[in-house]
Amino acid sequence: MAKFFISLLAGLCSLFCPALQACATSVPMICPSVREELIIRNSILKLWGMNWTESRVLDAEELSRMTMLFLDITYKDTLAEDRTLFPQRFEGKPSLYTFYFPKAVVEKAAYNIFGGHLDAARLADGIFQDTDGYFVDRSLLYAQTGSVLRDMERHDEPRFLAVTGVQGGGHIFSFEGTLCSFPHDAGDGSLQQATSTASFVVSLSRSTMGGWKIESLKITEGTVH
Repeated sequence: MAKFFISLLAGLCSLFCPALQACATSVPMICPSVREELIIRNSILKLWGMNWTESRVLDAEELSRMTMLFLDITYKDTLAEDRTLFPQRFEGKPSLYTFYFPKAVVEKAAYNIFGGHLDAARLADGIFQDTDGYFVDRSLLYAQTGSVLRDMERHDEPRFLAVTGVQGGGHIFSFEGTLCSFPHDAGDGSLQQATSTASFVVSLSRSTMGGWKIESLKITEGTVH
């Protein structure tokens, strides 16, 4: 199994790297760094798992809900504070609030991933803001996600992204490629073994909050051959 995933990753990198090398040659000033590329790829994979298949304008409550869901799925283990580990952070807060994200992290994700600014007066149920950050009632957050909640099991499967084309011009960097997820017991890693496949196109620009901002994203299910 380990050999399978190593060979699969190597194959995907062989697709990804030539496209990035072409980008570096033609438009070096706007290309993401290697670290930024990994963050962008991981974000697209997580958004696919959330059924976020096309960029759209969100109202204030939905923006806060989707931002917290994205952070919970992507960065809960690295950027959040758990009530059981940081009890002092949660003093005076109802016991249902179990996770905390710093304000800068939440507001950067809202803008860079979903293109909006949070409104403290219009947060979704289960989200509470104080001066320094946002507290989350995860049970209530997930109870409001509908079809997204039913797809959470897909996150447990290995998911991969391969880039097939890169373009740059002006202040916009764009690339397209394919997405695949595989069961844990996949055999030879062929597309016939994939539980789901999709193609994607994403356009990004340098963000005023740091990193890259998704200007548009479109994921089309079942188009990989």
